[in-house]
Amino acid sequence: MAKKKVTLSIDSKVYKAFQKYCKDNATIFSKKIELVMKEILSKGGKMVIVLFIFMFLVSAVSAVQIAADDFECGANNCGSGWDGAWAFSGGCKITGLGGSIGNYHMRGDSACVATRGFDSSGYSFVNLSFFATAQSLESDEYCYYYYTNGTDDVQLLNLTNEDDDLSYDPYSYNITMHGLLSGAGIRVESPLTSADYCAIDNIIITGDATVSDTTLPLVELVYPANTSYNSVQTELNYSASDETALDSCWYSVDSGTTNTSITCGDNVTSLDSEEGSSTWIVWANDTSGNENSSSVTFFVDSIYPEINITNPLNISYNYTS
Repeated sequence: MAKKKVTLSIDSKVYKAFQKYCKDNATIFSKKIELVMKEILSKGGKMVIVLFIFMFLVSAVSAVQIAADDFECGANNCGSGWDGAWAFSGGCKITGLGGSIGNYHMRGDSACVATRGFDSSGYSFVNLSFFATAQSLESDEYCYYYYTNGTDDVQLLNLTNEDDDLSYDPYSYNITMHGLLSGAGIRVESPLTSADYCAIDNIIITGDATVSDTTLPLVELVYPANTSYNSVQTELNYSASDETALDSCWYSVDSGTTNTSITCGDNVTSLDSEEGSSTWIVWANDTSGNENSSSVTFFVDSIYPEINITNPLNISYNYTS
């Protein structure tokens, strides 16, 4: 049968959940890839795939595999990267009656409920890819594939009776997170007891590993220098930079007892170092919270020396040879 384009009704709970989730700064992009192969499946059931994705924000990233399962071991503990084996109830099964790649897949019938968790903490982006198919769905039957944050479900894919052509289609979804979530899992449900079914195979979950910014800003107090001056110092010159972005800068002219905020990069004028020893400090932090500082201690003696001549006195003298 021809594939049907799936859209979300603005009155549906799924659509409203999608709107709410996007407002919470999670952006989902999905793309259905072209059919690459067909396998004939024999038995029935309907399943709902619910994908639980929980993530924690980040900065710099590099792609790694989080978890995968091709079911080729023929049991509920295949693959790697998972928190444990699939937990089954009802008619969920790992069967060798034909998979998208290899011999085995997971299929749901007779009120199947299957769950499996994995850890996605420390990832800023996740890609979910899997193969899915449907068999003999009736007009009121469906297969839903969800992304959820634990409270709201966002529908990624909906297979109906017009999609039950036994074709194993590959699907891929890129999900961007913004520090909202910290765990992940997959939940599979087949609430009906009919001879219809859905199946899933070759699940691959990859993520972009967070690389924290731990580099301190570069801060250099350029003037005054660590020396002695014969005049009161009135200017503070410095430089500040960071690999990502500076957040704020501030300075002190009394060894840190009191601080004054400044715009990063702006030098300071109209100061008064007064006489004697002074310690001036300038700080900067970046948007990741890394902080650095530079300081200088200098001495000021701007008072001219006092000279008193005690002898001879400021009088007239008679000189006799």
